[in-house]
Amino acid sequence: FAACRGLADSVARAAYVRGRAAAEAEEWGAACGAFAEAVDAVAVAVALDEAGPGASPGVSPGPDLSTWHAYASGRVAEGECAWADAVEGFAGAGGFLDGGVRLLYARGRHAADREAWPEALVDLEAAAAQGWDAEPWLSDLRERTYQGALDAAGVGNWAGALTGLDLLPLDFRDVRPRKCYVRGQVAASGGDWPKAADAFGECVAAGGGFDDADALRTYAQGRRCQDESRWQDALACFARLSSDLLDVPDRLLYARGRVADARAEWAGVIDGFGRLPDTYAHGEV
Repeated sequence: FAACRGLADSVARAAYVRGRAAAEAEEWGAACGAFAEAVDAVAVAVALDEAGPGASPGVSPGPDLSTWHAYASGRVAEGECAWADAVEGFAGAGGFLDGGVRLLYARGRHAADREAWPEALVDLEAAAAQGWDAEPWLSDLRERTYQGALDAAGVGNWAGALTGLDLLPLDFRDVRPRKCYVRGQVAASGGDWPKAADAFGECVAAGGGFDDADALRTYAQGRRCQDESRWQDALACFARLSSDLLDVPDRLLYARGRVADARAEWAGVIDGFGRLPDTYAHGEV
């Protein structure tokens, strides 16, 4: 191609070949420069509408020129830790070669630079799942996310805690039982007692040192029975619980009153309902 300078596409083709040779040698700066030269040469040919013998104006010297150019620019930016530019380059390459996993890693690093920790974790986890070495960044992000979930749970922000735990592998620290516990708390906060009972039950089965999980499961079961007007079953659940747990004393009295009412045992009704405020259960008492 160097000997064919009279042809309109010779400059672009020569630059393309140099770029491919540099890419094969993993000399990405040279490759990127050569591919850029080829792109510019094609643009010039289009602008001047020059078509020498055997030449087609504006036709790329290689069908994958733009892809190679984008990929090479991504590799250059990656080597310079210019993650925003690397994202742009690999995104433009559209999954070319290993550009897909490199895009995930670059996006993760770019998000970490912006302190967008959840976004960074998602991308680096995805890169690691494809065999990419994302350390030590991945471990650091997992620790940050885990601690954030603990902090959220510590102030009763169960939904925020669950959002963080959802980003972590189940085998990381105690995520498996903790996630079940937090799911139970989220369900309980929303009054979904069947879901809460199931989640706390899964937490108990998974272990992990959540000492109140079994009691919370029983409480949720009692609340579910109460919602279903199964008063004897509700009474059995609340009777097994410590009076220090939530509003168990009032729930126990109310369930006793409802059981006695169903049996027309008026002394029991008075004993159960009589110690509750008149406004309890929306004024039913």
